[in-house]
Amino acid sequence: MILNIPIIDKTQPDMLTWDCTQDGQYSVKSGYHAIMEWGNIPNASPSNNSQHIWNVLWKLKVPPKHSHLLWRVLHNALPVKNNLFKRGVSDGHWSTGLVLRRSDGSTVGVATRTHNGSADVVTGEAMGLMDAIEWIEKLGEQSVIFELDSQVIVKAVKGQSNIFKSWGKVVRRCSLFLKGNPRSDIKWVQRKANQATHEMTKWAEIEPNKEWTTNIPFCIWSVIQKDKGNIPSFQDE
Repeated sequence: MILNIPIIDKTQPDMLTWDCTQDGQYSVKSGYHAIMEWGNIPNASPSNNSQHIWNVLWKLKVPPKHSHLLWRVLHNALPVKNNLFKRGVSDGHWSTGLVLRRSDGSTVGVATRTHNGSADVVTGEAMGLMDAIEWIEKLGEQSVIFELDSQVIVKAVKGQSNIFKSWGKVVRRCSLFLKGNPRSDIKWVQRKANQATHEMTKWAEIEPNKEWTTNIPFCIWSVIQKDKGNIPSFQDE
C-alpha cells in the first residue's frame, strides 16, 4: 500500500496532512463526516464509559479540534492501513500527456509520462503539472504558459494557497518556477482547448515515458489543427 502513494517532489520536506479535505487541513466538520463515513460511531446511544471519556475530553483546556482528534484515536477512527483498505485504495497508475506549442498553436514537441500508484484526480492533475515543469526545465525554456483544465490547481497556484495535501508540493514548485521565470504564467483553459494533451495521455498507455520533436504521434494531428482556434495568444512582455 505504501508503494501506491505517489511521490511528487522529493526535494520538499514531508508534512502532516488530513485526507478528508481538499487542501489537507483538518476541521472539526470534516472530522465528523469522516467518522460517519468510516462507520465508527455506533447507532445506539453511547455507553456510559464512552460518554464519560467524551465529557472529560471536552473539559480539557485545549482547542476543540485537539479533543476531537483524541476522541478519534480512542475510537479507531484514524485513516490507518486497515481503514484505508476499506476505503478502496488499490494498485494503479496515472498517465500524463504533454504538448509544447508556439503562440500560434503549432507544435514544438510532445511527451508522455506514467506514474505507478494510486491517487485522486486532483493529485493526478498536479503530477501532470510537475511533469510539465520538469520537461520545460530540461528543455531550458523560460517563457512558457502552462495551460490546465483543472481550476483547483490553477487557482491554488495563482492564490499561492497553503495546501497540506501531497499536490501542495506541486503548487509550491510551480510558484517557485514562475517566480524565477517572470515571463512565464499558468492559466486555466476549457477542456475543449486541451484535447491534444488528453489524446497524448491516452497514447501514454501505448508509448509511456517518451518524447517527440519530430514524427509526432498521428493521434493528435487532427486535434492540433482544431485546437489552434482555441489557443490564447501569448505575447512577450
